[in-house]
Amino acid sequence: MKKALSLALAAAMTMGLAACGAPSSTASNANSAASNNGDSGLSGTIVYWSMWQEMEPQAEAIKHAIEAFEKDNPNVTVEVEWQGRGVKDLVGPAIASGQQVDIFESDPNNIYKSDPSLMLDISDFYEEEGLNGKPEKENIMGALIQWDTDMGQKAGLSGNHSIPYAPYTMSWYYNKDMFADAGITEVPQTWEELDEACAKLKAKGYEPIVTDDAYMDMMFDYYLAREIGPDAVLDMVDKGGDAYNNEGLLNALKAMEDFASKGYFAESCKTNKYPSGQQQFARKEAAMYFNASFMASENAETAGPDFPYGHFAYPTVPGGVGAITENTVGGQAFMVGSKTENKEAVYALLHYLVGDDCQSEMLGMGLVPCTNDLDWPAAVQEQKPIVAGMTKNIDWAAGIAGDFCDGVLKPHVTKVMLGEETAQQAFDTIVAEAANYQ
Repeated sequence: MKKALSLALAAAMTMGLAACGAPSSTASNANSAASNNGDSGLSGTIVYWSMWQEMEPQAEAIKHAIEAFEKDNPNVTVEVEWQGRGVKDLVGPAIASGQQVDIFESDPNNIYKSDPSLMLDISDFYEEEGLNGKPEKENIMGALIQWDTDMGQKAGLSGNHSIPYAPYTMSWYYNKDMFADAGITEVPQTWEELDEACAKLKAKGYEPIVTDDAYMDMMFDYYLAREIGPDAVLDMVDKGGDAYNNEGLLNALKAMEDFASKGYFAESCKTNKYPSGQQQFARKEAAMYFNASFMASENAETAGPDFPYGHFAYPTVPGGVGAITENTVGGQAFMVGSKTENKEAVYALLHYLVGDDCQSEMLGMGLVPCTNDLDWPAAVQEQKPIVAGMTKNIDWAAGIAGDFCDGVLKPHVTKVMLGEETAQQAFDTIVAEAANYQ
């Protein structure tokens, strides 16, 4: 890369980090102490395809990491192609045609599902020492490494093929002030406790739960995963037809019907279009909203810096087999092109990208760091222990997707949640319609 940063961009980044919290001196000192002072012996050119646009703030953090790497490795040049979000569609043809792509970024799930042969097995990277002297498998959050392992296994691979970063997870966002005012002293861990909390909030005059058309069915999706287990949900969606004729599906619909009948869903849910629901939560018009980590940054301007954010994992459900420690984690990832010819230098650069300096800078932008030692942004701080305690990764929306789910199942779930249809009516229709999607 070896080009000077724009002074204006550098100044803007400095101001942003000052406002959000600059990287700690401890992180900087650790990276500085681990640098090789220009005598690494590495050489060559690394071609890096990024999913970010060059003017995006994430690109600035990557540029700074590359500059530090090139300073310590003066015989290595990093050439960055700022491909943007379309990189996932471009990298395959490029590598297949023999074009050099040593590192690329994307949602790794897309690559695992489309063409996992594009990725080099980088299991040995996790055994190497990071810039702080500890093995990367100890630096990077275990849930992220496990997520990568799980994706690989589903694709028929063993080992690890990506380094996830900028992660997100799912949780119930809640307003701590409203909970305290309603006398709720512990976050719900069971569906019965969530029911009790909603009743207390409603008695105090609060709307317990708000949502909108983009995320309404997610509450049902994760209830079903808790009811029959995430693997059984995937099996049901995969098999289709008679697989939908199961008691767990009916129980999940009945749970949504019960909450609707008790008035726990805000009246505005009937007309809310995304992002209306999460904006209502940010304006303190409702106590809870079920969503992912990125909602906090989307709501930042409306919520302001002092919003009383709280988080808890999706509770267990009566008679269900899913554990409270089963949750969704996702994000972007660094991947190494399968045809790279300079793996040693590529690995060396990756250590800088996941090092504390780069991850601290991303933290200053409101992104979640991928390492264990750094805190998460204040608005989602309580999601960190949820991720740290995860025992199984659940697909986004519990894997409930596809023509039948989107065209039949979810519309009827929505009708139940809005009180427009009973659980039994929805179940009967879903089961009958499933036969047409064999």
